[in-house]
Amino acid sequence: MNFTTFCKHLEGYGHVSSALKAYLRIALKDHKLKNNELLDGNLRNSFPIIFVRRGLLKTELESKLDPGKKMLRFHFEGSIVPNLIEKNFNDFKLETSGLDDTTIMVISKGHTQNLFKLFPEFNQLITNLLDEVILEHFHQTFDTHHLKGEERLEYLLRKHPDIFQLAPVNDIAAFIGMHANTLSGLKNKS
Repeated sequence: MNFTTFCKHLEGYGHVSSALKAYLRIALKDHKLKNNELLDGNLRNSFPIIFVRRGLLKTELESKLDPGKKMLRFHFEGSIVPNLIEKNFNDFKLETSGLDDTTIMVISKGHTQNLFKLFPEFNQLITNLLDEVILEHFHQTFDTHHLKGEERLEYLLRKHPDIFQLAPVNDIAAFIGMHANTLSGLKNKS
């Protein structure tokens, strides 16, 4: 996603003034993540707003008390990555990492404060982006609870036909809420 594509993407969430575009051109920086590199706390604190420019990120919430029980969320190209902070460290581990080599576009904390202060539309844009992330998460949860495994896989493949080239089977299985062996069986059946 280049800068022009990024701005067009943002315009889907509200008005983007030419002044805001000019500021974003300065404020946005690329940051490369290697395969399985974590978005650690220091990076999250330095860059509170993160967009996936190229590649794929995943956020995993895993139980420490019951290892193996986890939920996974993919962040596809063109999406914002919410700044999630786990509060129950005794039971859960929450990590976001890159799959393959991923490029994220980041806005530093200083620029973020200026953007919110100088451009009222920026607040609405970020709110609308985060609302979409929350809505997508609810739909994913709904689908996991109410659709059959085959239907969840079909839906994912319709939206992201190359998902098996982007992510390991175990991660895809966790994303759609099924066991990896079940997913492999469905994949081989089709």
